[in-house]
Amino acid sequence: GTRKILIKFNRKFHFIFYMLSYLYMPTITIPIKAISYNRYYMIARGRYIITSTGRTFREEFEEALNEQLENYTPTDKHLKLGIDCYFKDNRRRDVDNMGKAILDCLTHSKKIFLDDSQIFELIIRKHNQETEKIVIEWDEM
Repeated sequence: GTRKILIKFNRKFHFIFYMLSYLYMPTITIPIKAISYNRYYMIARGRYIITSTGRTFREEFEEALNEQLENYTPTDKHLKLGIDCYFKDNRRRDVDNMGKAILDCLTHSKKIFLDDSQIFELIIRKHNQETEKIVIEWDEM
């Protein structure tokens, strides 16, 4: 009876608190289309190298990061990170492949965190919308 009600209440309260915590996270918008890891890297002579498309993506990504985070000091604490990728079309895309390329750019830039081993929670979502962009939100745990 009452135990079941308390358990349901605790789960709902925890979920609401969890969702509210995402409302107050620092957020940046990168106004470029996300690319998949398969277009970001290629294998040549047994080694992974960044493709020309990947280099262009990384340069545009880091330029947008530098503009928005010029006075931000990267953290060395554990993080939860949310990545939203917006696309104009309904093509099938693997969410995990998009996340790998974005995480590689974030790690290389060292603007939000120093190393991707600091990420303890990661949520990657894809959306259909008129404007192609990447929205990144994070918070220390």
